[in-house]
Amino acid sequence: MRTPRLATAAWIAVATVVLVYAPMAFEYTARLFGGGPELWDHTFSAAVGSDHALGAGSIRHEQQGVYTDHRWVLLTHTTLGAVAIALAVFQLTDRSRRRRGLHRVTGRIQAMLAVTAMIAAMTYLVLVGPRGTYDGPAFYLQLWALAIGTLASTVLGVLAARAGQIATHRVLMTYAFALLCTAPFLRLLYIVLGMAWPDVTQEVTNLAGGCIEAVWAPMAAIIASRVVPAPRRVAERQPITSLLEPVATTLGVLGLLCLVAGYAVTFDGLDRVTLTALVANALGLALTAINLRAATEPTARQDWRIHHAAMLTGTPMTAVLWLVYRLPFSGEQAFYGALLTGPAVTLSLGLLVVAWRRRRPARVAVSAVAPV
Repeated sequence: MRTPRLATAAWIAVATVVLVYAPMAFEYTARLFGGGPELWDHTFSAAVGSDHALGAGSIRHEQQGVYTDHRWVLLTHTTLGAVAIALAVFQLTDRSRRRRGLHRVTGRIQAMLAVTAMIAAMTYLVLVGPRGTYDGPAFYLQLWALAIGTLASTVLGVLAARAGQIATHRVLMTYAFALLCTAPFLRLLYIVLGMAWPDVTQEVTNLAGGCIEAVWAPMAAIIASRVVPAPRRVAERQPITSLLEPVATTLGVLGLLCLVAGYAVTFDGLDRVTLTALVANALGLALTAINLRAATEPTARQDWRIHHAAMLTGTPMTAVLWLVYRLPFSGEQAFYGALLTGPAVTLSLGLLVVAWRRRRPARVAVSAVAPV
């Protein structure tokens, strides 16, 4: 079956953003060693102005000292991550999959680079802590979630391929790529939100962009996994319990009520970051509901039931994480941290369940079916 034109256009757009961003990420830390073309800084400044891009409240202004102190770890993360994400663009094409030998070799290199880049990212986070991270604890928590998610999905994806679970492998590596893409697309959101909100600092647009990616990074992986062709032989899937939707809906309503009650006590009014999160979550819920209603093929319908339930349970997960994050952080910091991680946790778990259900059925031993 041919890939729909819309999916092809979307892939071209994603690949373009990634390949344009990759050299920017590759040389991003060059200025910390005495120079460099500063491709990202010039691009960002041209779009939103130098005050927003480089002035007070910007990453460049606020993190210069921290980045300089940890430039070698940061250099490892940004350079290896840039190469890994560029290689992933090639790996996810049909042409690459048809060349199995090259696909395996390139995949091993890409996975090794991605794993090393994520280990470097986690090392950096341990060294600087939440206070030394841009935008404080909220973004610190999301960066940990992204690093762990990318590392785990890459490793599990490689193990699935080694076990011959190709359908599961493709879902996991698509998910890992979606998480790697949070870097270039967050920069794109910096530009879009910076132009839309010229009166705020990059600290606000960073949190708002993080709220969007908390929903739409895993959602992009879900959508892509529906387009990526699956091998012919996949597991027969057990039907999903009929209680899934009512239970998830009930939990979703309760979680939303808890968040509203807690928000009314903690904040004076609805801020832009929270509003952005509401819109991102509402659109995500609408997408899963529409696809669930439209799905006619039994397997696709079961998958969308899982994704829809995961979207519904994002609100109670956010409420629970808010309570957990309040233990080390303030109520406000904990709330934004929950917004930046809660939906991603449930959507990611739902996608992992779908990936597991796509594994190949085990072969039946000959002795078990041979006549006596």
